[in-house]
Amino acid sequence: MNAAEVLKYLADEGMSQLKAISEKLQLPKSTTHRLLRSLEASGLVSSNGKGIYFLGPLSFRLTASPMAGHSLLTSCATDEMIFLRDFSGETVVLHVLFANQRFCLHEIPSKEHIRYTAGIGATAPLYVGSASKVLLAELEAQSARAMIESFDMKSVGPNTIIDKEALWREVQKARKQRFATSFGERVVGSASASVPIRGYI
Repeated sequence: MNAAEVLKYLADEGMSQLKAISEKLQLPKSTTHRLLRSLEASGLVSSNGKGIYFLGPLSFRLTASPMAGHSLLTSCATDEMIFLRDFSGETVVLHVLFANQRFCLHEIPSKEHIRYTAGIGATAPLYVGSASKVLLAELEAQSARAMIESFDMKSVGPNTIIDKEALWREVQKARKQRFATSFGERVVGSASASVPIRGYI
């Protein structure tokens, strides 16, 4: 718990000295020093060699990683994803928005011999497939429109939407009906349906 408090303090302050950290957290200097040394060894904290401490490279890698940033979502969704896979017989995938792409956060593969899987950690263009339409539909309209305008849309499958106005219509449709579908946009003969997860923070 004390280590977490040190990290939160450094995140708020940006950088600080051992004495200030010790006083703020009301910890003995020896305890604070031991915590800082341990956190520094793990890469969560760095120092300039002159007694100034700040967040280390591992802290930034963790906050930048979709896997780490959405671990709670993955944990909460897994049982429901398994239920949906067993009910439908199809692969169930959880995607999140990552930069201008969609990122496969979690996946429960179909048990069928012939199945489609994306692969956890896989990315795809945000203009391809039902998941992309839903992710765009969950953005503010102005932000979604601006993102679509930034796309360099190229065909990656037989039915890929490469017209920005057509994609915008699909996004508006997904916003209205709260789901989206896709047929062969990325893989020949494939079909998918996607819905948003709301109320997650």
